[in-house]
Amino acid sequence: MSMATEAQGQGPPELIVKLAFQFLCWKDVITEDYNILTTAGLVCKRWKQLLEADDVSKPLCLNLLNSYEALVAIRNQNSKATAEEHGIAYVEEIYLPFDRHEFFAELMAKGPIEGRSYKDLFLLSERMGKLLDHHKYDGPDARGWRGRDTRTLRDASMHDYRWLVKPTLDKLREVFDEQNHYMYSARWREVDEMKMRLLAHARGDGRTMLRRKIPLYTDEEKLAEYGGRLVLMLAASNELDKNMFIPSSPLSATLGEIIDMFESSTEGGISVQMSFQLKKTSSGMKREYTFLPKRDKILGVRIDELDWPMSPVDCLSLLIRKPWPIKDYVGDHVEYDTFNMSKEEKEELWGVVITKFWRGLAETVRQLLVTVYNEKVAGYVNGVEKIPKELATTEVPLDHLKLMFELRYQFFRGEIAERIWIDLDPRLRAQIYDIYHQQARVLCEAIKDEYHSVYSDTSSPERNAKLLLDIFLEVPRDNKQPELPTLTTEYCDNLLDRMEETMSRWNELIEEVKSDEGVLWNPQTIIELNSFESMFGHGDRSSYIQSQLRDGKVMNLPSLEFCVPRLVAEFLYQKLSATQRIPDYYQFGRGARQFFDEYIRKGQQPTSHSRTVERNTRGETLVREFRPLSTFIHTREHAMTALIPLLPHLSKEDSKRLVYAIFIERKRVHSRDRRWSWNCPAFSSRYDTFGDFLNSDRIPCAVDEDSSDCSRLVEWSGQRKHYTAHTYEEDVLGKIFGLPLPKNIALSMTEFMVENLYQGHIVDVDKHKIDNAFGVGRFLERFTYESPESAHIVWEGLRGAIQNAISVVEDFDPHEVTITERDIWIDVIERLVVMCIHTRAVRLISVLRRLYDGTQFDLLPGTFVTFKNLAKRIKQTHPIVNDTATYHIDCSGIQLKL
Repeated sequence: MSMATEAQGQGPPELIVKLAFQFLCWKDVITEDYNILTTAGLVCKRWKQLLEADDVSKPLCLNLLNSYEALVAIRNQNSKATAEEHGIAYVEEIYLPFDRHEFFAELMAKGPIEGRSYKDLFLLSERMGKLLDHHKYDGPDARGWRGRDTRTLRDASMHDYRWLVKPTLDKLREVFDEQNHYMYSARWREVDEMKMRLLAHARGDGRTMLRRKIPLYTDEEKLAEYGGRLVLMLAASNELDKNMFIPSSPLSATLGEIIDMFESSTEGGISVQMSFQLKKTSSGMKREYTFLPKRDKILGVRIDELDWPMSPVDCLSLLIRKPWPIKDYVGDHVEYDTFNMSKEEKEELWGVVITKFWRGLAETVRQLLVTVYNEKVAGYVNGVEKIPKELATTEVPLDHLKLMFELRYQFFRGEIAERIWIDLDPRLRAQIYDIYHQQARVLCEAIKDEYHSVYSDTSSPERNAKLLLDIFLEVPRDNKQPELPTLTTEYCDNLLDRMEETMSRWNELIEEVKSDEGVLWNPQTIIELNSFESMFGHGDRSSYIQSQLRDGKVMNLPSLEFCVPRLVAEFLYQKLSATQRIPDYYQFGRGARQFFDEYIRKGQQPTSHSRTVERNTRGETLVREFRPLSTFIHTREHAMTALIPLLPHLSKEDSKRLVYAIFIERKRVHSRDRRWSWNCPAFSSRYDTFGDFLNSDRIPCAVDEDSSDCSRLVEWSGQRKHYTAHTYEEDVLGKIFGLPLPKNIALSMTEFMVENLYQGHIVDVDKHKIDNAFGVGRFLERFTYESPESAHIVWEGLRGAIQNAISVVEDFDPHEVTITERDIWIDVIERLVVMCIHTRAVRLISVLRRLYDGTQFDLLPGTFVTFKNLAKRIKQTHPIVNDTATYHIDCSGIQLKL
């Protein structure tokens, strides 16, 4: 190229450009979602004009078509060789397996229509080819090819909406609609006033939140302090030489010995405040101890200084488990270089470590572990034999030790706590229950005292509880995706018909594309076909959607109104979302860190006026977003904490509202379980609304002063406290339901479980609804031993759920039930049976007897527990005082083998 030509600004000669384009192959044309035919036009006006010419764009199209045909030739060659090798029939391919190749070849054979170029033809083939592929594999009548769901999109959408989603929406409307109207009409001023009091508390003395340490991450000294304090309370009304365990237990220790053991693990010893009075009974005078401090002792105590109630059973089991060697960290226990070891050498070293650990255990602890191992591991794992008891004091085979200590048998570890509780002297259990409840009352009184300025003096506890619940249930309006129309009764009733019409139109338009060139070249056709994909929540659209969300172009996104799995979460979002947009916490955190690194950490001043303006603008935007985000997080979390002691004052309607909001969409919809593959993070995050709760100590509380808020934000950005170690309970459930459940909450949980299982049809339930319904199971099980006098609430709910499950199949012939329906039904029955065992539902044995008759018995697997053994298990199993939020043993996936 001559300098003169370049200087004149005419661009490269046409001949050079044409020659360059002649040697471009299809890899150069298409790079990810972009191609040179669309981007090269941006280089200069000259190139854009040349690309419109057919003598440039046509060779590019031919190059791409030739590359497709070369791939087909290679595939045919390989297929022919394979067919000859295995002696099978060989079928020659003409096109690649996706429709794009065939469609492109047909267009090239016809050429572009009048007024269109080969560049237009190429772009049309790329866009329309993808749409044809999606219709072929994801269209209304295409069989599911992702995961296990092999239904067509039409069958899956219509069936799931009719039997699963719409009944749930009707129930949610019954639970939330009346409350929602009342919330925004008559109570909004009271809610705002309560928010202001909560915010004032957060800005004042309430900066430290109530934290719950996860027991697993509690250090041994603190565990010993917890356990020793409670055993010391037991010793107040019992003799120190009293054995804590029954005579047949492998454990043998007196109260005094246990106290000495706990005290030896602490530096400052163990002390506890208590009072007692003499009470006259028919058998004489009796000492009655109270461990609840007087109110003047509670006043002034910060709630973060108090401990959540923990049973000595948990403390004992944890103190046994904590020193266990873990296979993944074997290098921490021995002085060897495990990085360069072979697999065999690591296995040998693992055996040395656990053998050494086993020999260092006390004999009574080894007896306990062997007992639990024989009952739980050898009883459940096929091919595993029991360990003779006499070997517990000598040498246990290495294979058994490996099974005992490897992580994949976690349920065995949890059973240690159950065994300790079962072997505990029965006379001590009632006293432990009483102490446990007294400790819970201490914490509740401390919370009430901490939030006395928040509770309205003119309102009753019931009123305060209702207002706090409204604030806690409010979720942030994120504006991360286009919202659906309001899911009214009329809208939902007509959704099936519109869904059917849309799928029929999708099929019709695809046929028109293949037969009518006018429709094919019409720009509106591609727009309409794109909308069909997104309406049903699938298709290769995630990168486009996320880019639109990043740019704030929410209105450019098509509706997702027929994405059935999304409707329940969307209904909750519409009912509970705040009127004000709340910035996303993690995106805001990233922006704050970037601002801190660029302008503060380096300590360099902007080098130009434009950089100064940019810095000031970004800083003002961060402060402006910091205030609503910080206010929302602090207000909502303080509302949750203040609500804990007021839970018993919630009305029946409000209790149900709380339970449904938290549990109805507790489990995510995974693409491997459903045929829909909506993977946009903005969508899936709504399922975590009541999942991991943002602790308020992660972000400072805004005070609405520019200088103060700016300095707080800068300090927070530098500390990088956006993520904390998971040593504290961050799950909402572990906090708001962490103390003994009141009856009204247990009743609402029971109704929730029953209402989300079988209601008259065998198609009422799927795996997703099962997970949500039994999300309350661990709390109901805990309720039966925390409040044994009210256990009938749970038993009656189990009775109704079992009877409903039996009634939906008893009139069927076993062969009329599909495999999927049978598997789901068995899953429900097994979980209900396990809950009956855990809650000792003796009064339900007669109801469970019906499982062993008729169709329901024919549907049960051959390995299902016999009725005799089931009745025996229900009568003999003892519940445990255990931190079920952390150590609950989910037996739903374990066969009931006795």
